[in-house]
Amino acid sequence: MSMSTSNTKDAGNHNIKSTSTISKPKAKVLITGVSGYVGSYVCKTFLENGGFQVRGTVRNKANQSKIEPLRLGFGAELFSRLELVDADLMNEQSILAAAEGCDYI
Repeated sequence: MSMSTSNTKDAGNHNIKSTSTISKPKAKVLITGVSGYVGSYVCKTFLENGGFQVRGTVRNKANQSKIEPLRLGFGAELFSRLELVDADLMNEQSILAAAEGCDYI
């Protein structure tokens, strides 16, 4: 979120500060293989940065043996900001679906 402040003068020549909040939507980044060593590190780095919406791919988001270590390693706050999607790098359609709406991969 960015803020801009401008000074204006009213009819009585008094300085009036006007603050407007301009909110740009965060870019969405897709990180493949977030349950792996490199993918989880990259994912956590993006989440800690806070400047991006983060979508991460896993083979099966219902597989708690892969998801629970992420939840523990990232902590509740960061994990809650992660969007997990199922994708298989051997299945082109699943990757295209996972990347839909993303600005960066």
